[in-house]
Amino acid sequence: MKAMFCHLFSVCLLSLSAAPASAAIIGFTGPFDVSNWATVNQSTNGFFDTSGAPNSVVIYGGNDGSGQQGFTSFSVVNPYPYKIQITFDWSYTTADFSSFWDPFWVVTYFFGGNWTKITDDLGPASQSGSAKFGLLPLNVFSFRIETLDNYFGRGQVSISNFAAVPEPTSMAVFGTALAGLAIRRRWRTTAAV
Repeated sequence: MKAMFCHLFSVCLLSLSAAPASAAIIGFTGPFDVSNWATVNQSTNGFFDTSGAPNSVVIYGGNDGSGQQGFTSFSVVNPYPYKIQITFDWSYTTADFSSFWDPFWVVTYFFGGNWTKITDDLGPASQSGSAKFGLLPLNVFSFRIETLDNYFGRGQVSISNFAAVPEPTSMAVFGTALAGLAIRRRWRTTAAV
């Protein structure tokens, strides 16, 4: 019985080691299709351009002249029962004086939240780069452009090369748990006979 457990465990780990490459979501497709993302405007008139999907999306922050702080966000939930890595390239620009007035953030949360400012407040009006974030099961991932003043021009960010890739360790833990459940069920079935 011990040998069978070791064999089953080895097969699970070997099969899972190939899973992340085949399970990767490239672009805004599958569970990350733009139709699955929620859009929110709070105290602003930002908008989204998804016509480039599945290759890219553009998020425009607000500029309604109100003088009030607000935000525009584009959010999705991790639908998998394991942690994933989200990677993307970004290209930001603002017509405002600097990115300080229209910062670009990534927010990940279940309760509370983890806020990461992507743009450099002291940097130029046009910035770009690449980013990578881990996202736990059922957590929300959000691209967000704030406007601190809703004046002097909006910030905008183009997101491209988006990918969601299962983490190998999370897949292995998930696969091991499934294998354990299968073995336990088999033991119960054998004991009942």
